[in-house]
Amino acid sequence: MDTFKTSENDDGSYIDLEVLQHYLATGREVEFYYHKTKYYIANSSQGYILLEVFPGSDTESKDISDSFNDTNEFLLNVKIANTSLKEIFSKHTKNIEIVFIY
Repeated sequence: MDTFKTSENDDGSYIDLEVLQHYLATGREVEFYYHKTKYYIANSSQGYILLEVFPGSDTESKDISDSFNDTNEFLLNVKIANTSLKEIFSKHTKNIEIVFIY
């Protein structure tokens, strides 16, 4: 597992859209906190899907997106509060607390 912090002032590696795209393209899964809510990008046989993890749980979640086989299509079309994942990881990284790559 790789861990990233999203602020250049933190002790850790910096993650941005390019790094996220690389990990997704290599089949990795991503867990991140955005506005204090835990999300998980799962890689299944149907493609990538975004899950919102229930507070206080590491296993209970709900699907909040359709499945996409293409990572770029996934990042453009999947949204959290009307903001695409592409925009979140390119323009709103200050709202992402920490990222785990599996």
